[in-house]
Amino acid sequence: MTAPIANEAQLTKAVGEALRCIPGVMVIRRNVGRRGHQRFGVVGECDYEVIIGPRGRVAGIELKWGKGERSLEQIEWSHRLLQVGAAYLCTDSLLKAVQFVMDLKEAERGEESLRQKGLESSRKRFETKDE
Repeated sequence: MTAPIANEAQLTKAVGEALRCIPGVMVIRRNVGRRGHQRFGVVGECDYEVIIGPRGRVAGIELKWGKGERSLEQIEWSHRLLQVGAAYLCTDSLLKAVQFVMDLKEAERGEESLRQKGLESSRKRFETKDE
């Protein structure tokens, strides 16, 4: 049995490990900070960028622990993601993060199925017109 999650760093690690176990999902850890005088990352970007196949649906996941609140830059980042059609979640829960991605994956699978049915239906209509 593993120890309970005690801080944001442990939550971040646990979420990354869990999401990487989901087939058809690409997980990218985004770090923002400074090492010496060199900055890296984009201020405000999410802790994780998730790409969900088969069509490449994008989602951002921001993790907060305890009374941690999003910065103005993180709020702006979430608005930009949502404006371009990406999904977004800010949570303090491993379970909620995994469920969020699983729900998106299920929705993608449903949309792909509907798209395939639409293509089949169009193909049948086209074939019957030629007869």
